[in-house]
Amino acid sequence: MKTIKRTIFLLISYLLLVNVVFAQTTFFKTYGNPNYNDVGYSVLQTSDNNYVIAGVSKDNVYLVKADHQGDTLWTKMYGVDGVDVAYSIIEMNNQNLLLSGYSTTRSGLWIIRTNTNGDSLWTKVYNLGSGKSICKTTDGGFVITGTSPDPGYAHIDPPLGADTYLLKIDSIGNIDWVKTYDKGGNEEGLCVHQTTDNGFIISATTDYQTSSDIWLIKTKMNGDTLWTKIYSSSNWRESGNSICQTNDGGFFVTGMKTIQSSPGSDLDVNGWLIKTNAIGDTLWTRTIIRSCFDNFYSGMQTQDGGYVVAGSSSWGCTNDNIYIVKLNSNGEIQWENQIGNMDNYLIRAYDLKETSDNGFIITGIKWHLDSDIDDLCLVKTDSLGRVEGYSGTTEDEPDIIDNFILSQNYPNPFNGFTNISYTLNRDSHVIITLYDIAGNKIETLFDTTQNAGTYNLPFDSKGLSSGIYLYSLQAGNRVQMKKMILLK
Repeated sequence: MKTIKRTIFLLISYLLLVNVVFAQTTFFKTYGNPNYNDVGYSVLQTSDNNYVIAGVSKDNVYLVKADHQGDTLWTKMYGVDGVDVAYSIIEMNNQNLLLSGYSTTRSGLWIIRTNTNGDSLWTKVYNLGSGKSICKTTDGGFVITGTSPDPGYAHIDPPLGADTYLLKIDSIGNIDWVKTYDKGGNEEGLCVHQTTDNGFIISATTDYQTSSDIWLIKTKMNGDTLWTKIYSSSNWRESGNSICQTNDGGFFVTGMKTIQSSPGSDLDVNGWLIKTNAIGDTLWTRTIIRSCFDNFYSGMQTQDGGYVVAGSSSWGCTNDNIYIVKLNSNGEIQWENQIGNMDNYLIRAYDLKETSDNGFIITGIKWHLDSDIDDLCLVKTDSLGRVEGYSGTTEDEPDIIDNFILSQNYPNPFNGFTNISYTLNRDSHVIITLYDIAGNKIETLFDTTQNAGTYNLPFDSKGLSSGIYLYSLQAGNRVQMKKMILLK
């Protein structure tokens, strides 16, 4: 009886100790009219754990709500004549949605607010160019970036003679202020986020006809410029398609650069990633070359402090596939994967978000090369960027650079409890061990075989005094170690 009770106690302790993600939903879905071009430009996981995608269909703004399996809940279209496109979408605190884009019939930036069912509550038009990115602000309003057109070219998207703009509006769309930024070329704001100092960071491209550079603009909370930085690696073209502020107060830029491999040859497109400090100074860059066309359109910092980026690549195949890459905090590749592998189709990812189950949700296009028709696609991956039946170049496993990823414990420093998180890229026997600062073993925290997936190990510091400790994870013949700080 005592043995049974002890076994039950150990089983309960084990279940409470380790929270395991054994399986994750994955899918590859397409939406839209088979006779028209449909593209997804922005995606998010909603507070009800479903998904919404914003883009274009039949030259109208297109909004799709899908459930956690990717099955359609509803679709909406906005617009009548001309070309109307939504580039960015956010969810508001009351679960309403706000879209930003461009309308040729209205000749300007078009903002649409909907309820939870996608019904339009109000729309606003502003005498500005394409609204490529929108984000919520701490005062309950919003900022949008894009292009501020030369009046003579306002009908073109992006307009010629354009400057980057930053528009601040209140909760019902009234203008608080608008700022423009000019670098002497044809500028376009591509992504904006509010920063921890309540200012804003904009990733823009500045085009000088024969070349273009990545241009970062850091502003105060009223839009006045604090600093700007130019990033250029050649005399050709660079683009910073997305940006995010990182945990250390710096920034991570996702984009591309072009390279001419030999005189007279066509330009190759390579993925280009830039990590900066808080004032825009470069800490590291990463060029990713897998084919003649590798372009990243979206990137973000992940919960483990690393980064994930998505775009397209023709690596190992005839046509473009969705290409997703996971990097650690130093920009070293941990895994990479392709999604698609369909004959006569070109597939690209335009937006990427991390999901609540530590997987990723992606939207973009699935373009049939024979019919020249695009379908909007929605792709849900597991924590390793895989989709059952659609992943890999020659097999169903991603290109694993390391066996596992050990994250920094959180919180750190800590008092009492902290969490040790890690991701196994393949099934492994896992041993987690605690040491003192001198390297003396204190105890084995965990020792068992686990399936590939993401795990969280709560750690109770009871019985330990304040100080610096080391913890290691061994999986197979690889070991990683990090330090934690206990403050009591």
